[in-house]
Amino acid sequence: MIRKYARIDASPSTVLAIFRDVGRWAAWMPTIEALEVRERSDDRFVVDVREHLMGRVMQRTLDLQFNPRGFVERQTAGRLKRWKTVWRFSDPPGGRGTVVSTDIDIDLGMLRYFVPQRMLQRTVDRMHDEIVSRAEARARRREELHPPTVWGVLPGQELSIRVYETATELEVWFGERRFVLPAAE
Repeated sequence: MIRKYARIDASPSTVLAIFRDVGRWAAWMPTIEALEVRERSDDRFVVDVREHLMGRVMQRTLDLQFNPRGFVERQTAGRLKRWKTVWRFSDPPGGRGTVVSTDIDIDLGMLRYFVPQRMLQRTVDRMHDEIVSRAEARARRREELHPPTVWGVLPGQELSIRVYETATELEVWFGERRFVLPAAE
């Protein structure tokens, strides 16, 4: 098991959105040369990838299971005996950005006789660092184009809150959003 940590200067929701855009991975993931989405549902993708790993071009099928705080990537077919990566995106303590924690479980099978463990570690380190660097660049561009908002308010703007009480309900307006709460009996 290889455990990696990194920090990306973007919100966890932005970082997750970058990774959830699986169809564009070939454009920014450093090892992926081609990708085809075979199955897609709300939280699951099955993809065929052709990638350049450890000096070899490999075809692999990946099962990607997303959740609100990250995703699990499992190889279901390919040259390696096992490849499972758990990506987690969380808020850093007391700060802005995202902590990326990654657990990578790889069994090379017969390739382990030809690829020394230190070479595998260096390859995974470089690959992880490059993925995080590229994800951060994409997240920065995304947040520049679509800054995170609270209730539709851009940073520096004010949010007006209006509350109206009637005999049957409480009407609350956050900017242009209206919420109606039944009056207490």
